[in-house]
Amino acid sequence: DIAAVEEWLVRITLHKGLNIYATEGTLLDSVREPILQWILGRVMIQNEINTLFPHVTDVKVTKCPCANDVALIGFILNTTYNGVFVGLTSSGFWDYGSTVWYDLTDNIYVSLHEEHSGLSLIDMVLTNHILVVLTSLGLFVSEDLRYPSGQILKLTRADFCGFERVWLSVDGGNTFELLADFHNDIAKNSYHSYYTSDITFACQSGKVYLTKAGLGVYSEIGSIDNKIFALYYDHLGFIHKLTPDHFEDGGVFAGFGNSRSIFGLPPDMGFDTALAPQFLTINDVIFFAYVPLNEPQETIYTKKFSNIHYGKVIHSGKTGKAYIKQIMQHKIPKGFMSSVIAETINPFGLEDEKESSCLSSSLSIEKTTSFAFKLTLDLQTADSSFKTSDIEKTVVIPGYSSFLITEILDDKNALALATMPENIPFNMVFIKDTWFLYNFGSVNGRKWAIFLKPCNYWVQQPDDSLSLNIVKYIDLGNSQVFKIKVIPNSKYFQIIDYPLVEIIVGNPMLLEVNVKGFFDDTHSYLVEISVASRSLRQETGKYKQCAHVSTREECNCTWDQKFSHAVAFSDCKEKGSELFHFRVTVVPGVTFCNLVEEFQIYVDEVPLPFPGHTLIAVAAAVVLGGLIFTAFMFQLRNIHPWRAFRRWIRRNTLNLSNTNVP
Repeated sequence: DIAAVEEWLVRITLHKGLNIYATEGTLLDSVREPILQWILGRVMIQNEINTLFPHVTDVKVTKCPCANDVALIGFILNTTYNGVFVGLTSSGFWDYGSTVWYDLTDNIYVSLHEEHSGLSLIDMVLTNHILVVLTSLGLFVSEDLRYPSGQILKLTRADFCGFERVWLSVDGGNTFELLADFHNDIAKNSYHSYYTSDITFACQSGKVYLTKAGLGVYSEIGSIDNKIFALYYDHLGFIHKLTPDHFEDGGVFAGFGNSRSIFGLPPDMGFDTALAPQFLTINDVIFFAYVPLNEPQETIYTKKFSNIHYGKVIHSGKTGKAYIKQIMQHKIPKGFMSSVIAETINPFGLEDEKESSCLSSSLSIEKTTSFAFKLTLDLQTADSSFKTSDIEKTVVIPGYSSFLITEILDDKNALALATMPENIPFNMVFIKDTWFLYNFGSVNGRKWAIFLKPCNYWVQQPDDSLSLNIVKYIDLGNSQVFKIKVIPNSKYFQIIDYPLVEIIVGNPMLLEVNVKGFFDDTHSYLVEISVASRSLRQETGKYKQCAHVSTREECNCTWDQKFSHAVAFSDCKEKGSELFHFRVTVVPGVTFCNLVEEFQIYVDEVPLPFPGHTLIAVAAAVVLGGLIFTAFMFQLRNIHPWRAFRRWIRRNTLNLSNTNVP
């Protein structure tokens, strides 16, 4: 019975005293996995593989949908070498030496009926029962993998006819919203994990981005320097980097799925421009991203906040951090086309008089144009002045607009852009220590950065679910209850004014979902999700016989109409006396994993069951009871049937011996 079956997840927990040892792994049915039953081609030795490395320009990886530990890796070759060479693993590429390498070149030439130059792999896809190989000479499809022949896998040629943006839909594809725009850095490949729902995009520049299925944010998790590589997720969601001569596992994840052993240190997701902070409260601040007025239209996007920055942390070059809670795009005020609202984690460091001597003077503001303002110093000391190093520093006046210095006119005057042009303190003089300077500029090196936020919450599942992507089946009329507990582990993120968990319902017409969430005394957020099958019922009776009535009695259905099969009397049908539950299973290997459908049938007229077993049991009981009763009566009356029978036999024998023949 060769068929693709789901790979098992195994968790082992051992207790000894107060110590607990837990591990998890996978259990693969290698006897039934289709691709493992075939000889893909001529088996290659390591020396043959080594000769291919100078000609390899890229690698491709594909894996079995039901058993992610079963996968194929193929070499894309340059024009100096011909052939299709793939490696097969059943252990998720944890060990380079366990991979079996095959040469599929002859398999393809057989389909072409002659040899051709320039043969190389382009892409390949492994399904549950076929292998599809795209080469430079055409598309080739294998025979059905569920029926191994004991011979080399046959490939048949098939006649047949590459993204900057990523869109997200959470309603089954009815609506989409833009998740990521890589602009000129085109994403070459995408990889995903069934177990953790991770989705990874590898771009031409080597940068790697990560998101999760259904998640409206994404992050840059690092970069890969290898020119030839592929990423691969095994069945437990561990990420691997595959190169022609080396396999590297990601190990333990850190932060937002980042594996430092593969991607290096967490990257800075900032961009080369200045930020102007506008404080709303002690804890809340708006950062405006500066876009020079002469910035070319095609590069404006490099000076703006985008979706990638949501949920990240702004770090100051001095001290201070702020958590980005909201991203805004706008056209005003002039010079600022995007901004973020952030919550302060640690206070930001100020400039002092040694770094900016202008702080020792008083300050006044004048309007020069419709969008530019002149900052004037009332010099208190001889060495107090504006300097070129003050460009792109921000003047902050509590209660009023902030000003980003863009140009130094002279020692006393500077031009600036206002973050809030409607809140300008004209005709006022701000003395020393009533106005401040922050340095979030980019002159002579950027003075700020954006990094991933640390893991501030633990998610606990009180139930016994072993898998992160477990599937629950709900019968008609039944329900499932899920519980999740979100535990904060950082004092800076104990936000208790809004829910911490978002529930996404794919099709609201099929499920009735009720969510109850609350905070406990430890600032943990508890969520209880009740999911029930939605019962479809007709309460108004708007069809046929029961039109415009509210109860069944008002339908005035006759006895014959209740049992009629006519469409006109379908409203008169009543629920049957019994409910039968059926399960239909498609032959394994035909569909993606196993396809099982369940449905229920109400029966109007229940046939009588065959009474044979019951009658035999009753008859046997009556006969046995009669025998026991007869034996009891014989014993009670001192009747001995065996003795009487023996006397009758002896009497007949004597009568026969005394008989004379005349």
